[in-house]
Amino acid sequence: MIADLQTAKIDIACIVEDPEVFENKSVATRLETLGYRGRTLQVRFHEGLGSFDWLEDFRGQVDGVIPTLEYGVLAAAQAAEHLGCPGAGAEAARVLRDKVALRERTNAAGTLPPVCFADVRSPEDIRDFAHAVGYPIVVKPANRQGSLGVSIVRAEDQIPVAFHEVCDVVESRETGREGLPLRVVTEEFLHGAEVSVEALVRSGLVVWTNVTLKEKFEWKPVESGHSVGWPHGQWVTRMQALTDAIAFGSGLLHAEWICPSEPAEPRLVECAGRAPGDKIVELINLAYRCSLREQQARCLCGQETDLAVASVAGAAIRFFGTATAGIAGFTDLAQDRAAELGVVELEFDVAPGTRVPVTDSSWTRHGHVLCVGDSPDEANERAAIACAAVGFEIRPSTGSCTATTP
Repeated sequence: MIADLQTAKIDIACIVEDPEVFENKSVATRLETLGYRGRTLQVRFHEGLGSFDWLEDFRGQVDGVIPTLEYGVLAAAQAAEHLGCPGAGAEAARVLRDKVALRERTNAAGTLPPVCFADVRSPEDIRDFAHAVGYPIVVKPANRQGSLGVSIVRAEDQIPVAFHEVCDVVESRETGREGLPLRVVTEEFLHGAEVSVEALVRSGLVVWTNVTLKEKFEWKPVESGHSVGWPHGQWVTRMQALTDAIAFGSGLLHAEWICPSEPAEPRLVECAGRAPGDKIVELINLAYRCSLREQQARCLCGQETDLAVASVAGAAIRFFGTATAGIAGFTDLAQDRAAELGVVELEFDVAPGTRVPVTDSSWTRHGHVLCVGDSPDEANERAAIACAAVGFEIRPSTGSCTATTP
C-alpha cells in the first residue's frame, strides 16, 4: 500500500503498527527499502484503541485513516471517527471483525438469505448444532483471517479434531505474543461456487464493485486461485444490502459469497472491512487499469473516486500448494512460454529441496503465478495452464515439517 500511495503522491502523515508486529515483520527495514522517511508510531490496537490521547497530535492534520490489514480495521475506524474523518464507523468495524456479530446483524436485517450458525465453546456445542442442522458443517475462528483454523466437518467423529485445530490457531507474527481472545463459530455448510465481491463505499452508498471468482484446494477450504473482472449482475444491489445491514460508512468491503448451483440467491460467507489480500488488489489494478489503493485512500479522505465501472481486461492468479508434507520440487517456465501465457508474476516462496508442510491456510502456500488476458475467462485459463506447467510437486520426506514464511 505504501508504494501505491507514494506513486499517487498522497502524503502519509504517519504509519501506526503494533510494537511486537513492528519487530516481527521488520517494518523499519521494509519502510527504509521503500524510501519512507516519515513518522511511525507503535501502538497496541488489535482489539481496538484503548486510548485516544495520541491521536490529538493529528487533529486537523490528516484527511483520512486507512486500515491496511485485518487486525487494524477496528482501530482505524475508531481513529477516523475520533478525528472526524470518513471511515467505516466504529460499530460497523466491530461487526466486521466478529463473524458471530456479522451473522447476527445480517440475519436480523432480513434483506439477505439467512445462514444458520452458532457461537460455540466446546465440542459438545458443535455436536448439538450439527444434530440440529445436519452435516456437513463448518467450524472456524470468529476473529481470524487467511482461512486459519477452518474445518469442514462431515461426521461426528471429526468434531474433536476440528475443535482442537481451531483452538490451536497461533498468529503471533501478525498479532504479537498475546494474540487475540479465541471465539469459535460453527455454521451450516454452503454448497456452490464461491466469489468475493470488492466494493468501494462512500457515505453508505456503493459506488463501485468488482467480482472475483475463487478456487479452493481439494483437501482444505483454502483459496488456490482468483480471477477478477467478471460481470457484476446483481452484485451492486447485494453489496448495498450488506452495507445497509451493518451501517457501513466509507471505505472498501471485501465480501465472500457462495452461489448455489440451483436457482437461489447467493449467501454471504463473511466480509472484511479492508482491501482484499491474496494479490486481488494487484489483479484489480491490471484488469481495471487503476490503482485500487489510491482510490481507497481518496475515498477515505473524502475525495472523489474515478474507478471504471467495468473491467477492460482479465487477470488471474494460481497458488502452489500441497496436500502432503515433503520436499518441494518444481520447474521454472521458459521465457517464451511465460510470455505466451500472459505471465506477469511467477514467484516461489520455497527453494527446490526445501521441506514444506501441508497447505492448510493462506500462510502455508508455496508461491503463485499471475497472468493477464483479454477477458477474465482467458486469464483464468492461462493461470491454470501456467500453474500446471510449473509442475510443483512434493516428494516424501522423513521428520516433521514447519511452515516457511517468506
